[in-house]
Amino acid sequence: MKCIDTTFLIDLRRNNKNLKPIIEKLDEEGIHAVPSIVMHEFLIGGLGSKIIKRSKSVKKFYLDS
Repeated sequence: MKCIDTTFLIDLRRNNKNLKPIIEKLDEEGIHAVPSIVMHEFLIGGLGSKIIKRSKSVKKFYLDS
């Protein structure tokens, strides 16, 4: 099982095109997880931001997952 880190989630939210081969490989392997501390960092970093646009995108990412 692979664990996803905060940087990966941030790049994913930003639609980083360089992630495509990594995402495909993760999908092939089938099992991956986001540790709770990573999700906490990701959500607090985004939701605690003063930039409303960023906050909305994090909420959307979290709720759509």
